[in-house]
Amino acid sequence: MQILIFSLIIVITMILLLTDALRPEIIGLGVLFTLGATGLVSWKEAFSGFSSNAVLAMFGLFIIGGALQRSGAAGWLGDKLVDLAKGNESALIAIVMSTAAALSAIMVNIGTAAVLLPAVMSAGRKTKISPSRLVFPLGVGTIIGGMITLIGATPTIIMNEFLAAASLPRFKIFEQAPLILPGVVLAVALMVLLKNLLLPKRLPEYESILQKSDALIQTYMLDRVLHEVAVKPGSSLAGISLRECGLRSRHGVYVIGIRRGERFLPPPTAETVLQVGDRLLLRGDNAAVQSAAEACNLEVLPEVEAFPPNLLREGYQMAEVTLAPRAWMQGKTVAETDFFNRYGLRILAIDHKGQPKHHHIAEHKLEFGDTLLVHGRADRIAALEEDDNFIVLDKTSLEEAGNTLSVPKAVVTAVVTALALAAVGFHILPLGAAAVGGATLLLLLGVLTMEEAYHAISWKVLIFISGMLPLGAAMVHSGTSEAVGRLLSRFLGGHSAFWLYLLIAVAAALIGHLTSNVTAAVVTIPLAIQTAAHLGADPRAAAVVAALGASNVFSSPTYQVNVFLMGPGEYKPLDFVKKGALFSVLVILTTAVGAALGL
Repeated sequence: MQILIFSLIIVITMILLLTDALRPEIIGLGVLFTLGATGLVSWKEAFSGFSSNAVLAMFGLFIIGGALQRSGAAGWLGDKLVDLAKGNESALIAIVMSTAAALSAIMVNIGTAAVLLPAVMSAGRKTKISPSRLVFPLGVGTIIGGMITLIGATPTIIMNEFLAAASLPRFKIFEQAPLILPGVVLAVALMVLLKNLLLPKRLPEYESILQKSDALIQTYMLDRVLHEVAVKPGSSLAGISLRECGLRSRHGVYVIGIRRGERFLPPPTAETVLQVGDRLLLRGDNAAVQSAAEACNLEVLPEVEAFPPNLLREGYQMAEVTLAPRAWMQGKTVAETDFFNRYGLRILAIDHKGQPKHHHIAEHKLEFGDTLLVHGRADRIAALEEDDNFIVLDKTSLEEAGNTLSVPKAVVTAVVTALALAAVGFHILPLGAAAVGGATLLLLLGVLTMEEAYHAISWKVLIFISGMLPLGAAMVHSGTSEAVGRLLSRFLGGHSAFWLYLLIAVAAALIGHLTSNVTAAVVTIPLAIQTAAHLGADPRAAAVVAALGASNVFSSPTYQVNVFLMGPGEYKPLDFVKKGALFSVLVILTTAVGAALGL
């Protein structure tokens, strides 16, 4: 009966995760409560996830990663390394992947991607290499690099919890590295050798701001929705403000520029009053513009002629901006953020899941992974560089954006990070204690403020992990892991351990792609330990194969790193499914073979 109850909980949880019916943290809390209420675990065990070593480790590592980012240390390192390529595309791809893998080994994956993305975009501009040729290698390097160390990915941190519960030795911080390093080297080599097959050749970057802006207009297909009209004598718009004229509310047309004689007016606001003879630059589809022209006595000109074709004039720029991983405006509409009044920039279009969106932008609910095409004064765009809620992707140069490296803070952060890693490596402290201790030391030394530390922590991830961790104990208590272990041992009996490891790696990767890496870890690691024990294989090897399999999410278009990079790289979801499959298979084979060889 308990096995049936547990199986139902697992099935319902996976359905909820697959359909996005509820937020992940709500699902985690629901799992926690259900396990306790059904008696599959005690209430003490149900709430133990919040004080587990895994959650404490993630808590501390989020803050340490935030310090590496805020101090400028990680970004400075990324900039220096990509400069080593000296314009060679193959060398740049290899350096981007290697740098991402190295940083991701000590930072959470999404933090690594966020830190290195501006450097990679800048390197692409300098070398005239399209972002689509560099951003996917960044993602692959980030994901596979997280598998190198115990602290690089959530599943491997969770793994130690299950090993301790099974009275097995915990993994050391670099113990799993020999298992995955061959895969890292092969991944870099394959990406370079097969770059023309794996990496799309899309619109290249240009040397100047004007050319880049032209490219952005083409990329976002703005040329299809930009129109110029003239306010004719007798027009109902003459002498009234944009708020009163109703172009947006009645016709769905947006005024994004006004030229009066030879003078460009400042970016129009709701209080801007129109005059006869004004040339208006409108954003809207053909039908909406024609409807507005007829209703308001406007002359629709055959083409945009009074405005620069790239919308730029002295002091104004266009830029691509993506939301930072924990931006406060996620889940809010553009109107709710009061974007224009808050930042002084106009959103011309939004790249949402690979598709440009031009209409009803005010009603668009912003999501992680959205890329905004903004237009406005250069100083306003530069100000976004200092805002933790945004990452500016397309900026004029690193010098103009400002280098935020703080040498004293960077040195302190590097030393504290090294001390925390050494404490774990030499068995002085458990991972959770070392991570929290390092985070506390960084706060005491003033590298981060408490507000910055709170912002660096992904609370929904911590809540989700805390709620899901008791699933492992429930699997054992209900007898599910024992039953599945026996079934698999009968199926695999007489075969080499390689086939067990291969099956575990495939199952964990499949569950990770369908749900999340955390779900895959808490489901497959206990099963791997139990099955290996039945077959006489190494339970620790089976556990680490399951953890690495759960982290193997290269083909998942919904994994947060891939979502984050989709807009900047101009990718479609199917790009990750098709191109990432090669690296998923690579990791499955290398980990299964490595475990069988005892690496």
